[in-house]
Amino acid sequence: MRRPQTIDTHLYARPDPVVVAMILATKGQDAAQERWHWCEPRTIATLARIGRARSGMAPQGTRVRVSALTGREAIAVEAAYVLDSLQAVDIAMGVPIASTRSALQARGLPVTRTAAARSVEGKLSRRILRGDETAVAADALSL
Repeated sequence: MRRPQTIDTHLYARPDPVVVAMILATKGQDAAQERWHWCEPRTIATLARIGRARSGMAPQGTRVRVSALTGREAIAVEAAYVLDSLQAVDIAMGVPIASTRSALQARGLPVTRTAAARSVEGKLSRRILRGDETAVAADALSL
């Protein structure tokens, strides 16, 4: 059986998500809340997100994070290329590996280490953990 049409059905209809996104982008949250007063603010935000996705609008609240490198991180980037090892930069300068890696990525630079260098360093570190004195000396010489 079909539901009877009333004026409330037309008056309080669910808003079109693309229209909600356009109103929010051009007029703001207050205008959207006033226009669709029967909808919760969370519902309006959800409809706007759906509308932005359907219409290809940029998502709201996205910001490109740009941070200038400190002098120490900039030197760490240069040292990573000279030493060919993020761990060596950590030991030599005290700049954590994650910081150097993120500084390289922020500049759009690849992480400098080759697979061969990682393999040699891994073998050397395992020898050091086993207590091999010659490995400790070789590690000190490689820095």
